[in-house]
Amino acid sequence: MKVSSLAYTSAILLLIVVFSLVVLSQTDINHKQYPESPKIDFSGPKYKVLRIVDGDTVHLLMNGKSEHVRLKSVDTPETVHPEKPQEYYGWEAKMFITNLLKGEEVYTEIEPGDEIDKYNRKLFYLFRATDGLFVNLEIVRQGYGKFNSSFPSKYKELFSYYEEKAKNAEKCIWSNERNTVYVTETGDRFHIYRCKYLGIKPLSKEEAIAKGYIQCDFCKPGE
Repeated sequence: MKVSSLAYTSAILLLIVVFSLVVLSQTDINHKQYPESPKIDFSGPKYKVLRIVDGDTVHLLMNGKSEHVRLKSVDTPETVHPEKPQEYYGWEAKMFITNLLKGEEVYTEIEPGDEIDKYNRKLFYLFRATDGLFVNLEIVRQGYGKFNSSFPSKYKELFSYYEEKAKNAEKCIWSNERNTVYVTETGDRFHIYRCKYLGIKPLSKEEAIAKGYIQCDFCKPGE
């Protein structure tokens, strides 16, 4: 009887050890998969946010003048491009960064050799001064923009990690709502959400085409 009890106790202890090792192993794996967030230098200069242009472009007050700044490694849908219509979730992306930065100050970070883009805009990583929020990353993390790999980024792993999570969660630009278009009761066009010629009745793109609607020439939701 004592031998049987000892064997039972040993088996239970073995199961506990195995379970603990599995949990620790999984925790270690998850830790390795989770990229490290950047360390913020709060001793550097802060700059006032003057204006939000769109989801990835702002104006900062730097050395007494307004500087046009493009958020590095982020690409949000267009809202003010002179040659492109407003894109899906562009307005929401602009409102998101407006809520993050309106009336705020930011710290900036650059990567050597990558300070200005082809439109002569400064390329910065922005960190909100009040709490150190990594603004560029937050846009990607919440699904309002994509990771832009046009320029090398030391935060590539971080952006890629959170972009994949946003995709899997179908956040914002990754949502299935992209296939929804809008029509009016009397018009013959279908539109994307927030098109300036926006219709009032939602349909799937396939339904709209089947009913004889054609795409709006301005927002071009068929492309």
